[in-house]
Amino acid sequence: MVFTAYQREKTTIDSWESLLIVLCMTMVLTLFFHHSVEQWSLKRGYVSVAVYVGIVYTVLATLLFNSSSISEALLSNRLDDLLKGNSEVKTTPEDWKPDMNFTMEQIRAIIRFNQGGAILPFPPYQVDEEARKWTNYTDETEHTGYSFIWKGKGNLSVLLLGNSFAWRAAPVIHDVFKGQFSVLRVYTHLGCRILTDFDCPKYRAAYPIVLEKMRPHITLVIARYASHTADFLASLKKKTEERIEQMKNFSLRVVVDGQNTFCGPVLKLKSGEDIDTPAEIVRRLQKRRLDMQELHWTRNKSDEYHSMETSLLSSIAQSNPNITFNNIYEQYCLQKEGVCPFYYPKTIHSFYGDKWGHLISEGLNALRRGYQDIATSLIHELSV
Repeated sequence: MVFTAYQREKTTIDSWESLLIVLCMTMVLTLFFHHSVEQWSLKRGYVSVAVYVGIVYTVLATLLFNSSSISEALLSNRLDDLLKGNSEVKTTPEDWKPDMNFTMEQIRAIIRFNQGGAILPFPPYQVDEEARKWTNYTDETEHTGYSFIWKGKGNLSVLLLGNSFAWRAAPVIHDVFKGQFSVLRVYTHLGCRILTDFDCPKYRAAYPIVLEKMRPHITLVIARYASHTADFLASLKKKTEERIEQMKNFSLRVVVDGQNTFCGPVLKLKSGEDIDTPAEIVRRLQKRRLDMQELHWTRNKSDEYHSMETSLLSSIAQSNPNITFNNIYEQYCLQKEGVCPFYYPKTIHSFYGDKWGHLISEGLNALRRGYQDIATSLIHELSV
């Protein structure tokens, strides 16, 4: 019963330590009532027992049906304390803190958002029967469950390749090319790093067939992976260049996304735990903390971390005007403050849904302007 209450009302409970305290208190109170009120009522006969049980169940029912109101009251008291203590000042990028003048209701909404992890809604789409006939690749749900096609009334053909990051970004890609495409094909496979991977052999064999058959005006590659930013990418430089060249041979334009800053694999809390941004935001708010230290990098640190990837993909793009490098991580950085937060500072909505950097709605919307600028430029260049 206590565990169920914890799951239902965990926005008012700090941690498992609090749950243990509640359990201990419950046991003590149970023993107390058993050796006092219960023993007394049992000696008084059935009527007294019936009255006692009726009172107990009435109290429990009252608490159960009013738990939301009780939860609101508890959280309101705690948020009052939280808001009163919010007087810290921004200093250097390392100590940077966003302005957090939120009402209690706004903080409740922040908690709900970060617990939800919502992705963007997908407009209605069709099963991609054409690509299935081309490749006969239908036996891996990691691919078939995340590949489909949109038809439109425009003139452009657009192909989106990649892994789960591409699939999540598909609604944004649909939006920025809306009205301009005749076909937008989402052809992805979960977990495949398309520029470097030697895994996913069936997908790796299938997407070149789709490229050659479709010959799209625009091919977009969104296949992020944490270790894709460091030595791993540099050691596979030749493979990366070959695969981008392959895409260029069958596309008029190729757009390659860079990497966002992955939290868990590269960033730890002082405790040594991986940082899971939305969970950490919720945990801090539940503990009456509005400071979000450790949930951002300085711009210099971000630049250093992404330097190999930026250098390689920028050089490939600069050597061919038909290739565009979309530098993702810098689009999350605040130029004036010199920081790159892992959440939107005005709302404390996490950009990421987990420690692996999968983007949720806030993170995807933060990239919308960059995708729109690229789409507008390509539409103008191609003028089909």
